[in-house]
Amino acid sequence: MAQSQPKYILTERIAQGGMAEIHLGKSVGSDGFARVCAFKRILPHYAQDNEFVEMFRNEANVAKQLQNKNIVQVFDFVSDGTSYMLVMDFVDGQDLRGVLSAAEQQKKRIPIDLACYIAMETLSGLAYAHAAVDVTGKSMGIIHRDVSPQNILVSYEGDVKITDFGIAKAENQISTTRVGVLKGKFRYMSPEQASGYNIDARSDIFAVGIILYEMLTMARLFRGEDLAVLEAVRACQVRPPSQVNNSGVPPELDAIVMKLLAKDPLQRYQSGREAVRDLSRFLYQYRPDFFIGELADFMQSVFSEKLEAARERLRSTLALPVGNFDAVMRSNNVFGDRIDSGMHSQVLDVSASMTNSRNPVRTGGGTSIRVGNAVALGQTARKRELDGTAAKALSVKRGSLSLGQSRREGTQTQHKGRNIAIPAAQTPLSSVYFEAPRSGRKQSSSLLGPLIVLVLLVGVLFGAIYMIRNRGAGLASTVTLSVSPGNVRMLMEVNGRPFGGGKPVGFPVQVTLPPGQHSIVLSRPGIRTKQIDVKTTLAGGKINEQVILERDSSVPTAQLQIFTQPPGARVTNQEGWDAGGTTPHVFDLMPINQKLRFRIQHPKCKSGSFEETLTRNDINRTVWRKLELRDCTR
Repeated sequence: MAQSQPKYILTERIAQGGMAEIHLGKSVGSDGFARVCAFKRILPHYAQDNEFVEMFRNEANVAKQLQNKNIVQVFDFVSDGTSYMLVMDFVDGQDLRGVLSAAEQQKKRIPIDLACYIAMETLSGLAYAHAAVDVTGKSMGIIHRDVSPQNILVSYEGDVKITDFGIAKAENQISTTRVGVLKGKFRYMSPEQASGYNIDARSDIFAVGIILYEMLTMARLFRGEDLAVLEAVRACQVRPPSQVNNSGVPPELDAIVMKLLAKDPLQRYQSGREAVRDLSRFLYQYRPDFFIGELADFMQSVFSEKLEAARERLRSTLALPVGNFDAVMRSNNVFGDRIDSGMHSQVLDVSASMTNSRNPVRTGGGTSIRVGNAVALGQTARKRELDGTAAKALSVKRGSLSLGQSRREGTQTQHKGRNIAIPAAQTPLSSVYFEAPRSGRKQSSSLLGPLIVLVLLVGVLFGAIYMIRNRGAGLASTVTLSVSPGNVRMLMEVNGRPFGGGKPVGFPVQVTLPPGQHSIVLSRPGIRTKQIDVKTTLAGGKINEQVILERDSSVPTAQLQIFTQPPGARVTNQEGWDAGGTTPHVFDLMPINQKLRFRIQHPKCKSGSFEETLTRNDINRTVWRKLELRDCTR
């Protein structure tokens, strides 16, 4: 049976992608309060995909906890009976891809100060999300993973908001990404994401660097088909924006952009706040009189022809009646059968019928009604509701049924359409609750259950005491430790003892620990020492720990790049600081004043080894070594 009032009304489909569509509509409160909203609904064929629905649900779980002026607010996650949708704040404006396209069509550039401001607002929203904690104060570990111009919205009033956390990675999310599956837009991936490594917040920062680069140069940074783009992202060979399209970018901004786009995450900005600080300092040195309202002026000048249509769209949406919607629209045959099909879920979709206030709304019966007339119909809602209540009371008085009749009719209604005849109940309702007197023997036997429970609790208590007093008696836990970036090897100590034979270990690495409190320390020259405290329980289990590494510039290191003739030799560092690779290969963060030993193997040449000691003259430099391999066969 249809309800008298929908909670959400969808009035117009405003965008559609490959997996979901966006609708304009409004939420309707019980007191008549209405609010314009955006609705992101899964396309019907994807609504049958459990993995995709779970990813969509994750977006709601992550986004609803984020309340920041630079993030689109998510209010609800609902079903309309056939699919699922997010109820979100509506941003009256354009996504940044639309802004770039419109400016290019009009042969305009996004001014340098506005480009910096948009990047700053985006980084501020991401910094908030990256630092978000749950109700217990634990970091949620949010990474957006799909920061792109399509997911940055700019309103006509100059607001900048990030949207679409649909593939965001949160530590406590239910759905996880399968190994080897890349999610996100290739053109806006970081090198580590494109290579399939573990990523952290610095991957989102790299994506903002790409977006800022493209706003400044009005050109794509990474071009080509998907595979070519992936290779270009992994190589990350970027020219400064000042050298592209006569952008006029000052050297100070060049340096900021190139730091955002550093291939090595350790050389990149370590947080969004750090990048915002440098951009803000540059912006107000470049334009001391910069005013944030200039972004609104720019948007309204670029989209002047769309402004009136956008405002008319909002007026039409708010004009729909918010009284007894069902009674008014059904009695006037407005929207036809859509009320019957949508109201059961408190979501009414009239987007296929309604256009705007200038055109009539088509109904299921072939007639039409204008939105203005629909508003007039809403004025009678209260009177009809009162009349309907009085009529209902009279009907109940005249047509009241006996208990047996009502039970039988209810049963027949439940099985309507199945051709099943259910006989009327013969037993009076009171007999269902009749209980015979219990004998004294049965009452005494009822004490046996609580007694057994008490004995079990005592046994569990003594067992727990025994396990606590005998250290190690509980089940062991498996701790999986991962680092970001994932290709770095570290010295590792567990409870003060060297792990892995005292040599640097690669990650992820697993450690088996007994119940108790444990300390794991990671160290390496050039990287800040990390201490991870892990508490394991008597019950055992699996624990995952993710560690973000940070460069320590106070400890001197150098970079060693090995070339061989012929190339393609396998080179490894015997001290274990690097897993090695095929020449030409770069060994990063190599310690100073320490003898380093390397082994070289080539399928067509004689294997060999060599030693190298980096001196203080090599600090923060790249040292090149070219080696001629011997006894090679063709």
